[in-house]
Amino acid sequence: MPVTHVAALANEGVVLDGLFLAVVEAVEEAVLNSLCAAETTTGRDGHVRVGIPVDEEGQMLRRTVVRGEAGRIVDG
Repeated sequence: MPVTHVAALANEGVVLDGLFLAVVEAVEEAVLNSLCAAETTTGRDGHVRVGIPVDEEGQMLRRTVVRGEAGRIVDG
């Protein structure tokens, strides 16, 4: 099977950088959401997984994420 080279993404760093940043932000949001939203649950055979208690600062972290781009703060 021949390998196809996509020159647009390979040469256009801006396009690839934007796509990469979007993926990073989506994964970051998913991780923060799962950490903050997890509740204590009992599973099969009585196995218990304890949710992380989220205080006011944790909620603020979930709403406001500091990015590495010149200290820019994104509200969301």
